[in-house]
Amino acid sequence: MFWPQPYDPKGDAAQCMQDWGVTSQPNWTLDYYGGWKPKADFKDATNIIFSNGSQDPWHIGGINNQYWDADKTGLVYVFIQDGAHHFDLRADNLLDTKFVTDARATEMTYIKRYVKEYNDARDQVTQ
Repeated sequence: MFWPQPYDPKGDAAQCMQDWGVTSQPNWTLDYYGGWKPKADFKDATNIIFSNGSQDPWHIGGINNQYWDADKTGLVYVFIQDGAHHFDLRADNLLDTKFVTDARATEMTYIKRYVKEYNDARDQVTQ
């Protein structure tokens, strides 16, 4: 879709200003939601599943499993080999690879656990 070209943040910012009248903010997501220091930024977070795939250009620098133990924190990282972060969110497809079906299975395991933990905690409060 796009011809390869070198990354030029200053040039990109100037182009955004010229074309759209806005200042580009390439780090906005990390600044606003956190992620520069995952262990600190997400220390109070729970029940999050981060998924990336080898086709996601940012996967090498994104959130990954080096930051926490899913069984202790409830923060899960799922990597989809030969896929992308959205493959796991699609409906089942005959062309799905084992990596995609495994990602969905892992995510479903944790989602069921999160729901059970919530229901158990709610039941404790209401008894």
